[in-house]
Amino acid sequence: MNLDSQIIFDPAEDFTALLAKVPAKWVVYLMSDEQGAPVQLLCVKNLRASLQRRLGENEQIGPTKRVGYRDLVRKISWCRVDSAFEADLVYLALARQIFPQTYRGMLAFKEAWFLHIDPTAPFPRFTKTNDPASVLFDSQRSMGVSPMFNAPEHGQDAHTTRQTTPILIGPIKDKDSAGRLIEMIEDTFDLCRYYNVLLESPHGRACAYKEMGRCAAPCDGTVPIEHYHEIIHRSIAALLHPADYCKTCETQMRQSATDLNFEQAGKIKTHLERHARLHAGQFSHLRSLSDFHFLSLQRGPGEKKSKLFLITPTRCEELLGLLGPDITWRRVLEYAHLRVSDLEPEFNLPAAEQIAIVASHLFSTKKQGVIIPWSDLTEKSLAGAHKQLAKQKPEEDSPDEGVVKDLQVM
Repeated sequence: MNLDSQIIFDPAEDFTALLAKVPAKWVVYLMSDEQGAPVQLLCVKNLRASLQRRLGENEQIGPTKRVGYRDLVRKISWCRVDSAFEADLVYLALARQIFPQTYRGMLAFKEAWFLHIDPTAPFPRFTKTNDPASVLFDSQRSMGVSPMFNAPEHGQDAHTTRQTTPILIGPIKDKDSAGRLIEMIEDTFDLCRYYNVLLESPHGRACAYKEMGRCAAPCDGTVPIEHYHEIIHRSIAALLHPADYCKTCETQMRQSATDLNFEQAGKIKTHLERHARLHAGQFSHLRSLSDFHFLSLQRGPGEKKSKLFLITPTRCEELLGLLGPDITWRRVLEYAHLRVSDLEPEFNLPAAEQIAIVASHLFSTKKQGVIIPWSDLTEKSLAGAHKQLAKQKPEEDSPDEGVVKDLQVM
């Protein structure tokens, strides 16, 4: 990530003339000292107003603290951004580049949460994690391979690509929501609620859920552990491919009703109602991490202009800029498929951080930009997203600096 514009600041020169050289626009910018060492990295809505405030003769930062930027800063470097999504990505990349050892603590970084399960484990269970990189590396290191993801081929939905083991399902907004989702999965599929008892299978002592008919009780050998594995696989399929799962259940429910087995039909109906909660509201974005493929349209530097971002499990980058209403969406779609096949397949910490940014925008109540799942990607959906973006209220220009983010080394 490069700061592609810069000016030299000399306190003895005409400050008004310097301000005329910088845009009164949304930027990410860095102030550096005479040796080129970073002083402050900021994201602001108005670079000109920000420099006026910080480098002007009577600068005052905060209610009591005066910062002598004029005596310290000698270079200002910046790049333009046009949306909150782009600003977040650019700021993160620059913070990582400029402050590689400290940026995570300085940013107070908010991770996305995932459910983790290894269906091949002797006693599989769903757990929550906010560190998918470590989960993948720990598991794959034990098998002597690197965690990798296959890109969907042209015309292929992401859910048909090879799944990695272990499976990570998300994103989920926060730790409490992840815990609540696990409880809902256990309730929907009658999974074991007491893992310590499950570990004693088949010599464990069954809990009250067996008596209530809400657990198959592999712990005491009522069913073999292989049967419990089948339930786990069914729950994973229901989370990752809900439409297919519901279609199968509905077919079984109708057949039960046809056979006059109304009790069984009622159980399936109740199960489907519980299953619907697993994909409602804040859980509506659930998918395997290996299927974390999107295109996102965000505002560009002008009316009716947009930028296109490619999102994969391993990368989030600007794909095309300055897209107008006369764009040929078929060619955009072809280029997106071509580009996604070229991206590195390995997952790492920077990839996890970018996924967290995408997740924060998926969960945001303030709609800015349009994010299209890869499985829904067509010429029509791209054209519709562009029209939807045009109807969104644009970010207003700020008459003052409009600080969005601020990292300071003083």
